[in-house]
Amino acid sequence: MSKLTQQDLDMWVDGTEGVFSLDEAMKELNLEREDRRVLRVYLSRLVKRGILENVGNRMGHYRLIQTEWEPINIFGKSKFHDLVFPVPIQKYVRLGRGGMCLVAGEKDAGKTGFLLNIAMRNAARLKQLGQTIRYFETGETGPDLMRERLLEMNPTLTSLPFELLRLDGEPEDTVRRYPNDITIIDYIEAPEEAWRIKGSLTRLSKGLAGGEGGALIALQKPKGRDDAYGGQGVKDKAQIYLALESKNGSGWWKCRIVTAKSRVQTMIDPVGKEWKYHIKALGTEFADMDPNDWVDQDRPARVEF
Repeated sequence: MSKLTQQDLDMWVDGTEGVFSLDEAMKELNLEREDRRVLRVYLSRLVKRGILENVGNRMGHYRLIQTEWEPINIFGKSKFHDLVFPVPIQKYVRLGRGGMCLVAGEKDAGKTGFLLNIAMRNAARLKQLGQTIRYFETGETGPDLMRERLLEMNPTLTSLPFELLRLDGEPEDTVRRYPNDITIIDYIEAPEEAWRIKGSLTRLSKGLAGGEGGALIALQKPKGRDDAYGGQGVKDKAQIYLALESKNGSGWWKCRIVTAKSRVQTMIDPVGKEWKYHIKALGTEFADMDPNDWVDQDRPARVEF
């Protein structure tokens, strides 16, 4: 019996963009040869329901039919979220309305500490501007470890300046409910079914569209590469994409800007810029940074925009 269900396929299809083939679906869904017939039947059902269409004269090629379009108001009030990061990324990049910042890190690279720092450093100021930071935790850290980390950051802390919530369902539901606030998701994990990550990010992007808010999302990535689990398409969803990784086993860690779609200084290209640091205080302190010790010095932008 095939392990593929119609529900799984529907979810995967909802996260696709452009044309995909039967073979690509087989690969991303990690299906076996004996699942091919079932997959073809399920895809045919989606074609009959008007969700997919066959593309041209190519056998086994499909496209998700778009039925909704989000209006874009370019004359609305410009709203870049001037977020403060635990490393001085804000000097070079910024997050615009409806944008996502993806923080892809190796295991123990400090992803939770990185996101907690963002929440603690920005919540009070954003609250004065009418925005709330909501930090969704998937359960890996738990309330006791979270309390320890937050008290390391502020030993006198008696209440949180942001909302801390447990994420039990689908990540995209968070921004659909709160499209005008700042959502932090710690984290999306599904390396054994990596296609789910790209689908979730596609739906998160759609949920943010048209709102005044933004999202910061932690992802797992393998050692030695920038791309998080989910592949190249994951990186393409981000206005800002950061990679956290160890520095050649030296005890140092580094944060690198991989994608920067909105630059603070248009004449400086921030892509490739790195900061090195030690992780201390239960992963919440990014220490020993030398503000003049850039791994990659400021360089002119290749393209001015």
